[in-house]
Amino acid sequence: MSLLIFSIDNKEQKEVNKMYHVNNEGKIYPCRAVVRPCPYGKEWHAETKNELYHKILQESPPNEREIEDSLLRELQALGRVKSLYSLSKRIEEVPYPLEILVSNIEFAINYIERKDPKKMERKWDEFKEEASEAVYNVLSYNLDLIDDIPQDIRQKGRELFKERLNGRYVSFAAVNGDKKGFVANDELKSMRNKFRDYEKYKKFGFTKEKKEATLRWLKRDFDRFSHDLNTSKILTKPFFYEDLDVAKKTIKTLDDYELLGAYDDYLVSDDEVVKDIMASNYFKYEPRPDLSREANLKMKEWYDRNRSIAKNWESHVPRRVLLSIEIGKELDRRGISRQ
Repeated sequence: MSLLIFSIDNKEQKEVNKMYHVNNEGKIYPCRAVVRPCPYGKEWHAETKNELYHKILQESPPNEREIEDSLLRELQALGRVKSLYSLSKRIEEVPYPLEILVSNIEFAINYIERKDPKKMERKWDEFKEEASEAVYNVLSYNLDLIDDIPQDIRQKGRELFKERLNGRYVSFAAVNGDKKGFVANDELKSMRNKFRDYEKYKKFGFTKEKKEATLRWLKRDFDRFSHDLNTSKILTKPFFYEDLDVAKKTIKTLDDYELLGAYDDYLVSDDEVVKDIMASNYFKYEPRPDLSREANLKMKEWYDRNRSIAKNWESHVPRRVLLSIEIGKELDRRGISRQ
């Protein structure tokens, strides 16, 4: 089998280098295959890293994704998630908190995107119209409104009263005992339980606005944590020995795809890695208010460890270059072409 790996220089090759691939270690790198197809297959390529972050998770077996029951229950109850707090307990328990976050956030995004809030919205829009009419009826008989009425329904009823009657009353029910006024008042009072449900829906329910707002922050967090996780994988080399001779021997024991993955690791440019580290804010972690104290400590531990790895990477750049040369030699020896 012959695999072609290229260092991109000319304009045509730079266009190709806009593609990214996922290698056998689950790391996302710029793809340098030009003349012949990349060994990872077209299905593991995309124009952005973000597409591949989602692709990795979508292709993972369901039993490996560790979707938390607490998150699923919140999605089923509200149609969305208010925060990431439901993941706190699991994050506290595992040494791989970002994998838990990325997997569960991606699941939540897909769940919410499939849900249509229009049916629920129509139900409560109709109730708002009905209740506003009831408020108008009570006002038209110069009766006091009950306290339970949501502000927007109260306001809509007042607008109807002004629009239709221009502030004039149909009757003074409290004075002349007009039964129609008291019937209207009883009808409004019968809506008390629905008023409470309506307020809950407005605060927590699955509206179009809440769907869009939830997806915005979930996607922002997914992009951030996926990037940080991939950068961590890139910095964690398959071998990183103090003794270069030991590394040379190890290189010869790798199979073709392991060797190709290692070449990905060591061929990536310093600028690319530095940009990724910078985009990860140098792995500085700010505690999140929507995670428990213990979960934040576990997150900080992960980020602190990767900050140390990043510093170690910077101090070993010359050794990394030597290793890329040795891996290149082994690729040549096996007939895996490259430039």
